[in-house]
Amino acid sequence: MTSEPIGVRPTKRSLGDLGAELPDLGVRLEEIDHPIIVSAQTVPEQRDAGGAERVVSLTDRVWFKVGLQ
Repeated sequence: MTSEPIGVRPTKRSLGDLGAELPDLGVRLEEIDHPIIVSAQTVPEQRDAGGAERVVSLTDRVWFKVGLQ
């Protein structure tokens, strides 16, 4: 049984901050071709491997840092 990879879905606000256009309804947000969004897709794997860097100053949820690789 194969499972589909977990996508990191950007918010509308983050798309605006990045200057990325909102895609058509048929496009999944995690498939937008922007370097930061592409980099964010590796966070679940990094987290599972123990390599994701957590933002410890935020405590309302668990947040991880994303940067260009």
